[in-house]
Amino acid sequence: GVGVTEGLGLLLATGASDCERIRDGFVAQPASTLSALAYVAVGIWIVVRFRQRVARVFGLLVVVVGVGSVGYHGWDDGRVEFVHDAAFSGALLFIAGFELVHSRLAGGRFPIERRSVGYWVGTGAFAIGLTVNLLGRTDAPLCAPGSAIQWHAVWHVATAAALGAWAWGALGQKVRDFDQTRRTYGGDAVQSHGADVPAGDAY
Repeated sequence: GVGVTEGLGLLLATGASDCERIRDGFVAQPASTLSALAYVAVGIWIVVRFRQRVARVFGLLVVVVGVGSVGYHGWDDGRVEFVHDAAFSGALLFIAGFELVHSRLAGGRFPIERRSVGYWVGTGAFAIGLTVNLLGRTDAPLCAPGSAIQWHAVWHVATAAALGAWAWGALGQKVRDFDQTRRTYGGDAVQSHGADVPAGDAY
């Protein structure tokens, strides 16, 4: 099977093939540069919206993804590509780790109150972004290097929306941080939708 490292490598390789023509001038790839600001906007929203430390760390990771992407696409600077790749990988690993810890604290099950629309929106946005980027990457059927509409730009906006939707679904529910999760699932009772019920009857 494909391990975590190999999976991240394949995903980053998919995102790195952007099709858009590198132009002379101040901004090398205008569409991809402008769309990368979606990560910055979403990251700032996460930092401002959710006050827990864990949320702020995630929000800052998303901001760094955007800054690295703007530098890479805007000035064709390969030196910042590592920043973008490392931050994007870090954001995905953050999500995996967060969900794993919360699932373990909940007895190996995802808490019912955290199955919000944010997860579905995030999954859908990521699927859309991945699909259009695969179809519009360099040498793919929809690749049009000189077009004002770039599918890699859609990838930026869609994946930024996916990261924001996950934050909304995971961090915006009743279970808001690791300490709260430990209190909620570590005691004799579980609070569910405003009512205390025995832990064994919570699911």
